[in-house]
Amino acid sequence: MNPRVFLVLALLFFAGGIFIWQQGWFSAEEAEEKTFDQILSPSPFLEELDSEEPEQEDPRADLQAEPRGMGVAQLSEPPTFFVKPYLVYPADMLMYPAYEAAVTEYLMELQQWYLGQVGAAFQMASLVVLRHPSRNYLEMRCGENPSQECIRDRSLLEGNWAQYMNEAIHGGVARYESGGPHWADHTAYLVFGAGGGGYAGANAKGHEGGWAVVGDWVLEPISGVANEWGIPCSYSSGWQCEDGVSKGTPAHELGHAFGLPHPGEEYRDSTIMEWHGGYPEVGFLDQEREFLRVSPFFVL
Repeated sequence: MNPRVFLVLALLFFAGGIFIWQQGWFSAEEAEEKTFDQILSPSPFLEELDSEEPEQEDPRADLQAEPRGMGVAQLSEPPTFFVKPYLVYPADMLMYPAYEAAVTEYLMELQQWYLGQVGAAFQMASLVVLRHPSRNYLEMRCGENPSQECIRDRSLLEGNWAQYMNEAIHGGVARYESGGPHWADHTAYLVFGAGGGGYAGANAKGHEGGWAVVGDWVLEPISGVANEWGIPCSYSSGWQCEDGVSKGTPAHELGHAFGLPHPGEEYRDSTIMEWHGGYPEVGFLDQEREFLRVSPFFVL
């Protein structure tokens, strides 16, 4: 081959290689920029890809997108269910420090008792001690328009005690009457109402939550301190303030707040949900235990 021809061909080949190499480098840089854009703003990048090859849409795209959407939904955490205990006083009456100490100790005992009976534990917030923002004891005991009989007879409890506990916890009368926060979902309230005498009541909304309220005939036996301004155990028949009954009352009422009913008189000696005087020896029926084990309040 003629040396001059060979030289010309060699030069052309070398120049073409540089051109190809340069084109390849710029293409790589462009690809890197697109990848970075994809991280910052995925949608425009995906739209750009679709516009380049509209006739080759991936039929699996929707199927691939579904799991991503479902995965995001699964990231949302389920609500947390708590037992929230309160010790509530009227606005105008003396507080007893012994009550707070006794209730705190009893709550730990109660939580351990449920754990032993159910094989699962409920989560419990710290005890909150508060006064009703506005209602005095006479109004709470006898209602907004008290009768002369109730005023004279200290043993009578004619006011809507559970409502007044609700008001105290959730901000007072005005908020309650305006439809403000009442008993909240995902919460089982356990309220010890000083001045409530032998009151014991509860209600529930299935597994969603409920409330349980007890009074002086629980506070006095567990603390050893009589409520001088309230309705102490001296007004009871005696058996209501015995140890098994007084300690079993909150355990029983909390069971209602969790959604358990009374099973029937034939089960009086078999479950605390029919008769609470056998606390702590008496427990739950198998059906009740299973109900609690699947309740969102309990953690296995």
